[in-house]
Amino acid sequence: KTFNSSYSTTPALLLAPAPLLAKQWKKQFDVDHNLLVGLAFSSVPVLGFLAYRAPPLSLVRKLYALATILLASVVPYSALMMMPITQQLAQKARTLASAALTDVDAEVGVSQEDSVHQLVDRWAIRNLGRSALIGLSALVAAWAATE
Repeated sequence: KTFNSSYSTTPALLLAPAPLLAKQWKKQFDVDHNLLVGLAFSSVPVLGFLAYRAPPLSLVRKLYALATILLASVVPYSALMMMPITQQLAQKARTLASAALTDVDAEVGVSQEDSVHQLVDRWAIRNLGRSALIGLSALVAAWAATE
C-alpha cells in the first residue's frame, strides 16, 4: 500500500490541476495514514514479541529484532523526512479548497519548488524510503520465520 501510493497513484494524481491534486492527495493521505499507523503499531509489538520468544543469541532472535527496529524506524523517518512536506501539502489543500478544482491558474505566482505538483512529487519520492523500510522489515521477518 505504501509503495503503491508513490509508484502508481501519485503519477496519476500529478496529471490533475493544482486544486484537484491537493484535494486528492489530502484524501489519499488521510485514508492511508489511519490504516498504516494502525498496521504499524500492531505489527511492531508482534515482531518484538517474536524476537523476545526466540532463543537468546540465536539468528532468529536477531532477525526478528532487526525486523522490529526497521518497522519501528518508519515513525522517526516519517517525522523527520516527510512531516515538513506533509504539513506544506496540508496547508496547500486548505488554501486551495475554495478554488475551482479545474483551475489551472490557481498557483500563478507560486515558485515551481513550492507548487503542489512539486511537493507531491517530493513527498512520493520520500515515501519510497518509507516503503523500503517496511519491505525490508517484511523480508527480514520472513527470513526469521524460515530459520
